Parts: sequence; structure tokens; C-alpha cells
Amino acid sequence: MTEDVVKEVFDILQTSNVRLPEHTEKELRSLLGRHVKNTEGYKRGRDVIRSTVKAKEAKITELTYRINTLEAELEAEKAIVKHLQWEAQDESPDT
Repeated sequence: MTEDVVKEVFDILQTSNVRLPEHTEKELRSLLGRHVKNTEGYKRGRDVIRSTVKAKEAKITELTYRINTLEAELEAEKAIVKHLQWEAQDESPDT
């Protein structure tokens, strides 16, 4: 990628018949190279962040599912307890 941008810039300069001193050309190449590397770093960082967000969203989905499962299990256990209490009341001797 670095070479593509640098080449394009210098092709434009050459097409326009712009002649730069050698030290200016080196500095310009260096400057463009740094900016291209910074841009590439930002892109990679963005990709890492996107992957991290996807992983976090998947974890949230997983934990939400787990919470719903546990809540359903709790409700089932409560229903069993109520049923057992009801059965125990029916079996207790009335006076």
C-alpha cells in the first residue's frame, strides 16, 4: 500500500513536469510513507476493535440466554414447591 500511494504522487509530479531536489524527494517519500503507515495502523486497530465488539456482543447474547434459562428454572422450582406445599396441605389431618 505504501508504494502505491508514493508511486501515484510521484507519477503525478512527473506527469506535471515537476522536478524536486533529491533531498526534498526523499523527505516527501518519507512523509508519505509515515502517513500511509499511520492510516494502515488505524485500519488494523479498527478491525481489532470490531472483532472485540463482536466477541463482547456474542458473550452478552450467551449470558442473556443463560439468565433466561436460570429464570425459567427458578420459576419451575417455585412451581414445584407450591405444588408440594399444596399436596402437604391436602394430606394434613383436618379437625
